[in-house]
Amino acid sequence: MRRFCVSLLGGIITATVTPAGPAATAAELPRPVAHWKLDDTDGTARDAAGDHHGTIHGAVPRPGRVGDGLLFDRARRDHVSIPYAPDLELSTFTVSAWVKLTKDPTFSGVIGTRLDNALLFDIKVNADKVHGDIGDGTRWIDTRINFYKDDVGANGQGGDLPLDRWFLITFVVDSQAQECRLYLDDDRKKTIPFKGTPKLITAGRKMHIGNTGAGEFMDGVIDEVRIWKEALGDDDVRRLAAP
Repeated sequence: MRRFCVSLLGGIITATVTPAGPAATAAELPRPVAHWKLDDTDGTARDAAGDHHGTIHGAVPRPGRVGDGLLFDRARRDHVSIPYAPDLELSTFTVSAWVKLTKDPTFSGVIGTRLDNALLFDIKVNADKVHGDIGDGTRWIDTRINFYKDDVGANGQGGDLPLDRWFLITFVVDSQAQECRLYLDDDRKKTIPFKGTPKLITAGRKMHIGNTGAGEFMDGVIDEVRIWKEALGDDDVRRLAAP
């Protein structure tokens, strides 16, 4: 909060101005199709943007990036399962999540729709990279949607994420531009072209948080998972990552 003074006919008027905070910043973004705050305590991961409610399997509340999040333990196979919905069957989309690793990553799943060998979508954190896959449900389009430890971009942090620190991971799959744009916090790390029509999910499938769906579980805290039907741009991601 800051104050300023204005002189008016010999008098002084003092006014208070409150800078725009996170709520105002977030209001400039498109409304997400789904938004799991992951601050639930009753076994249901509620969708704050719609009715894509999920079931929490084992994960427990911990302080999150905003309010509370969920701590996932690989050894217990913790995850959140979310059923298919037609409005999640997207070919252009943005997926974003705050992640804080608690153990060295191996194949630490953030989100995915690969259950039962579905060739669809996932994001996971490996030892030296943040990794993704895109497919159309019947074939892989690209299994190297990655940014590596050397992809340090403008802020000096590559894909080798240290423990106990919050990072915003955002993957944009833009079918119109035929490219994926990969971000860490507000910094675009990689732009990867592709050819084809990827799908986030298809009928009869499930989405998992804390697991890619291929048995790749997270050791860490995940918070504020959001999906948009739009391909967000650089300015949108900067707003999303603003403290």
